[in-house]
Amino acid sequence: MTMDQHCLPPTDPNAAYLYCASFTAAIAFTVLYGLTTIVHFGEAIAYRKRFCWVIIMGSVWELVGLIFRTLTTMNQSQTTFVSISAPFILLAPIWINAFVYMCLGRMMHYFLPGERIFGIKAETIAVIFIWGDITSFLVQAGGGLPADSATDPNVIRICLLVYTGGVALQQLFILFFFAIAIRFHMRLSLLKRARGMKGFETVLMWTLYVVLVLITIRIIYRILEFSMGYINYVTTHEVFYFVFDALPMFLALVIFNIWHPAKILVGEDSDFGNGCSGSNLLLAPRNRKSQHPGTYLPYFLLPIAFLYIGDMVSSSSQ
Repeated sequence: MTMDQHCLPPTDPNAAYLYCASFTAAIAFTVLYGLTTIVHFGEAIAYRKRFCWVIIMGSVWELVGLIFRTLTTMNQSQTTFVSISAPFILLAPIWINAFVYMCLGRMMHYFLPGERIFGIKAETIAVIFIWGDITSFLVQAGGGLPADSATDPNVIRICLLVYTGGVALQQLFILFFFAIAIRFHMRLSLLKRARGMKGFETVLMWTLYVVLVLITIRIIYRILEFSMGYINYVTTHEVFYFVFDALPMFLALVIFNIWHPAKILVGEDSDFGNGCSGSNLLLAPRNRKSQHPGTYLPYFLLPIAFLYIGDMVSSSSQ
């Protein structure tokens, strides 16, 4: 397997990318995504949280996209691998977004059972935003997948507009979600102060906020990228992808590795469908058994956070 790269000019119809993609960066990020994916698998097993499969899907999709991108960089006149890579990289962040929604719904169910935020129950909030995420997923897939195989510039432009609309829809749901999250956070803080209590749930709330900001950075980048047409300054320079897509999604995955929701949401009452006493769960948080076996697992791989930048976008490649 040769390390020599075969790059073509952006105007060549056989070019996989609009720039000469870096093999070294692609293989390094593939290894690093593999490591964070292993950590997420380990945490899911250690914490025994069924909903962790969602964040694992996001991490695996990013990893699969990078594996095929690495193969593409070795011969950038070969578009088969980039056609596989592009959908995984374009759609993987939606899984991470969904995990954030699921976390807040479970926090509401866990800390304020029976309470409503803006008149909406925790279970209903989770359902609303998950379906919103699915809708965004379908719209983005409906635009991103055809764009990757299209050859007509007009068709590509229309497909990219559809994909951009799906990304904008995703951001709209994030804004609504922010409002609900802040309202829940305020109510939870008031209750804690009234009872003179302390807890680590605030750390999880800020974790969700930071991840949503990282996803928003990625969304703004995508909207700007595709709103300027198929060939523009952003799509012809690889650095923009690394800084505004790969880096934010990497940080989101590593943040959840370090501050995993299962460290806070402990016990049978921490998931939907399990019995709940009906009393506020803040009253006796210390009475629950801690999921000790995996509590410190993420910290052994903290160096990943300093080595990693991950992922590659191929929606702009044709």
